[in-house]
Amino acid sequence: MDRAADWADAAAAAAREAPREVALALLTLLLTAIVLRKATASGSGGDVVAGKRPPMRSLSRADVSAHASADDAWIVIGNGVYDISPYVQEHPGGTAAILRNAGGDATAGFHGPQHPARVFDMIDDFKIGDLVDP
Repeated sequence: MDRAADWADAAAAAAREAPREVALALLTLLLTAIVLRKATASGSGGDVVAGKRPPMRSLSRADVSAHASADDAWIVIGNGVYDISPYVQEHPGGTAAILRNAGGDATAGFHGPQHPARVFDMIDDFKIGDLVDP
């Protein structure tokens, strides 16, 4: 079963348990589907969608800092490096919020109270490597 189907099941369960959360769950599901469709169409992230993760790279903080724009955004979370470019325009908190740490360390912001637990599962789809200088 694919990740989208898992999210659909989670949204249905949320609808039964907490009606107020239904809209948020469905919005998240829709945005995720849009991001995955765009990533597949553009070729960015297409290998991840197909279940074939590209090889992880060893990257420096200097490498990450060169990717700090809305159309080319990398972030560091812990010791991992993530290319969030396909997700920037879909971020429910807006582009300014997600780009605040583009090209740098987003660990504190990512683990903030504004993120529901499901983002911790989603972020792995965007991982491109690990820091060599944590």
